[in-house]
Amino acid sequence: MLRTDNLKRTSVGLALNPTFFNNHLKVDLNLKGSVQNTRFANDGAVGAAISFDPTQPVYMDDPTYGGYFQWTEANGTLVLNRANNPLGMLEQTFDKQKPMRSIGNLQLDYKFHFLPELRANVNLGYDASSNEGTKFIPANAATNFLDGGRFEQGKQNRFNSVFDFYLNYAKDIAKHRIDVTVGHSYNNFRTKNYSFRALNANKDTIAGTTAPVYPFDIPENTLISYWGRLLYNYNSKYFLTASLRRDGSSRFAPENRWGWFPSVGLAWSLKNELFKNTADLSELKLRFGYGLTGQQDGIGNYDYLARYGVGGLSAAYQFDNTFYNAYGPFGYNYNLKWEELSSYNVALDFGFLRNRINGSIDFYVRESKDLLNAIPQAAGTNFSAYVLANVGTLRNSGVEFTLNTQPVATEKVSLDVNFNYTYNKNEITNLTVIPDDPTYLGIPTGATQSNGNTQLHAVGHPRNTFYLYQQVYDNNGKAIEGLFVDRNRDGLVNNDDKYLNHSAVGNHMFGLSSNLAVNKWSGGFVARATLNNFVYNNVFADRSTRTAITGAYTFGQRHQ
Repeated sequence: MLRTDNLKRTSVGLALNPTFFNNHLKVDLNLKGSVQNTRFANDGAVGAAISFDPTQPVYMDDPTYGGYFQWTEANGTLVLNRANNPLGMLEQTFDKQKPMRSIGNLQLDYKFHFLPELRANVNLGYDASSNEGTKFIPANAATNFLDGGRFEQGKQNRFNSVFDFYLNYAKDIAKHRIDVTVGHSYNNFRTKNYSFRALNANKDTIAGTTAPVYPFDIPENTLISYWGRLLYNYNSKYFLTASLRRDGSSRFAPENRWGWFPSVGLAWSLKNELFKNTADLSELKLRFGYGLTGQQDGIGNYDYLARYGVGGLSAAYQFDNTFYNAYGPFGYNYNLKWEELSSYNVALDFGFLRNRINGSIDFYVRESKDLLNAIPQAAGTNFSAYVLANVGTLRNSGVEFTLNTQPVATEKVSLDVNFNYTYNKNEITNLTVIPDDPTYLGIPTGATQSNGNTQLHAVGHPRNTFYLYQQVYDNNGKAIEGLFVDRNRDGLVNNDDKYLNHSAVGNHMFGLSSNLAVNKWSGGFVARATLNNFVYNNVFADRSTRTAITGAYTFGQRHQ
């Protein structure tokens, strides 16, 4: 908890669910609105509290930095890269916002009079929100002392809308059960971001900053889907589930905007076919499934378009004493398309003693293709050194086992104990346009605060594999600080000596849960475990040095 975090919320809701025409038409209307008055704390104070010297006083008599102790040079100036006083960061930050939000949903479900097996369902919904606020940091605050404090304005409006419609027909005909659904979905996501100039505490322009070129921008994207689904079973022995989706996203060029995504599932009830008279056997079913899904998150709204934008200060051009922002082209890839994940699985479901013992064992293979990766561009071929492209492939395979038991089941007492285990093998099989490119190491990831990236997504390895130097140890098994293996034997220890070893993703996963209910009382627990996953202690690596407390250039002194 941070002491200057405050929130006051007023909300109101309305729910109506009447029925009409002898329950043939059901109406569900839900509306909710809320208004907040908030003061957000400077959450950087958490990290500052870890780094700040706990032996120093919190306050000082000198008001130069608001009366809060700070590490300074001999001349009284602030030490560079020092840890700031966490209490000063909290009490000298006045970040006040007023978010407002409204969510509404109207669903109409109509069962036709002339054909009661046929239903029509319409769902209309919206999510509208806005926020407007200011952030003020006084001129004597150490965090913004060199700028003379800070005054920022912010404003944003969002409006997301959804329209869903489907027809469903379900009927039993002798030993056949048929359930067919066809539908359409429309989703639109629209945001309006307002731009304001950054000012100091006196509301003067901060040196080196320029006014925003545009007062606002309006990023927007739309997702449209058409889909159908068939559920069929014969005599509760043979089951078929089939579906087909056609999804379109505005984030792709017209040629790649639409994708087909089918799925099919088959099941055979061995219990109802071969073991009808086995009393202790409650369920025994063999299943097979295949599905293809598409993914478009992580792609910019306009990454496929050739477009110009306004550069930052590094691209500004000076005329006399005025700096002007320059326009320049963005890198783009017209051929962006859906990421695709195909899944295959074979499973066996079982149950005994009226399903008081039940579970499943599931073997699966999941292959992802056309995964996005920022790949390098040859000089003169694009307007960016790297652009997003569909080049990656990833394979997961393994087995999942689930066991659910109910050892106690009486009128007043019940006990459930559940266990699951998963073994998963994860391997990246391609990341570049040219497969098996030996010059391409992979995608750096696992960013740390002070030591750069610690991991790579690399071909032939699991995702998030650590890419570090090999430590040298003494005869007692203790690490020799600053000494690493020269793996390529060139007499130097540099980036060429880093190696891939161990993954942050475990390949054995366990879960255990239990719930005990006695009359109206209940309690339970959930436990999880993973094996063979390695963890990098980022906090220890970044904070366990003296300079993390006193600053990078000097030990500093008290300002008093």
